[in-house]
Amino acid sequence: DGGNDIPMLDFAKYSYAMANGMDKVKKHAKFIAPANTENGVFRVLQKYLDEEK
Repeated sequence: DGGNDIPMLDFAKYSYAMANGMDKVKKHAKFIAPANTENGVFRVLQKYLDEEK
């Protein structure tokens, strides 16, 4: 995540930043996903898909 993502994070209803992202970006996210090195995107998507069952 980079500084260019801040407007999108501020706008989105469910905004996520990666745990290993920049601190200034994480402050704008509503949620923190696990690091990309820990399959963070997959784990967040899996959580939402599991809730749909």
